[in-house]
Amino acid sequence: MKNKAVNFLSKEQIREFTQTSTSQGLWVVLKTWLVIAAAFALVAWQPNIITVLLALFMLGSRQLSLAIIMHEGAHKTLASSLWLNDFLGQWFGAAGIGQDMYLYRVHHMKHHGRTGHPDDPDLRLADGFPVSKASMRRKLTRDVIGSTGIKNLIGSVLMASRYWVYNVSGERPPVYAPERTATQKLADAIKGLAPTVIVNVLLFAALAIAASGWLYLLWLTAYLTIYPLVLRVRSIAEHAMTTDPDDALNNSRTTYGRWWERQLFAPLNVNYHLEHHMLPTVPFYQLPKMHAALKAAGAFNNGGEVVNTYTEVMRRAASV
Repeated sequence: MKNKAVNFLSKEQIREFTQTSTSQGLWVVLKTWLVIAAAFALVAWQPNIITVLLALFMLGSRQLSLAIIMHEGAHKTLASSLWLNDFLGQWFGAAGIGQDMYLYRVHHMKHHGRTGHPDDPDLRLADGFPVSKASMRRKLTRDVIGSTGIKNLIGSVLMASRYWVYNVSGERPPVYAPERTATQKLADAIKGLAPTVIVNVLLFAALAIAASGWLYLLWLTAYLTIYPLVLRVRSIAEHAMTTDPDDALNNSRTTYGRWWERQLFAPLNVNYHLEHHMLPTVPFYQLPKMHAALKAAGAFNNGGEVVNTYTEVMRRAASV
């Protein structure tokens, strides 16, 4: 691999950037769920089309935050205690969006080991770009109307229940251990789906007690529409149209983003994706410092996938 982190950063810097803070992990979990609560409170206070639309974008982007919390948990960077790290990543991240952090961890480590190569399990998320503007419009339309979300929901249920082998690329994966008995399949499904069911039932109950149970429809609608949209843009920005899988400066992309783009597509510093792939054990709150250190060391003087806005990336992705 060319242009590794050790080519630009000292051992002391790497040691500093890879330090994990439990308080930071707890704070980001609390902050994310407070924003979720605020979105529901806004609509409960003033239920109209404007507040509903605002809440949907708030919830969809915070569902992306839950995915990033799961991602941090998969990398064991949420807390210094492995038990607490896994508890936060599974129950306060993955479960809210129908995911399983433990299955995701195994899958995601393969992505880091083979980024951009033909056997990268996430390759399909970013492969095939650029496309035509018409093709991009069709993709984004499917996201907004819920077509992508329904497909993702079905896939998440089948993967969490251990029927399909875990895969996030959108490709239909093989059936998990098809030789299992009906009893084994049922036990696996109950065990796999339990966290998602519990968290979502608790969310519905909390809304019903605090205001009204119908507010849960906002969560479901955001999950089926806004969440797939922001997830698609994030995936394109991270790896689409990168040029060299064997170059750490060019197999992933960092996108600075306007303030509103960061809120929608890149909560929790996920826009610093090049840095994340250089050192996957760096917690999200250290990534801006790592980027600044790489920049000061001249890492980007002769290239590197760093762009200013998500709008710029999406224009490139729909330029055929």
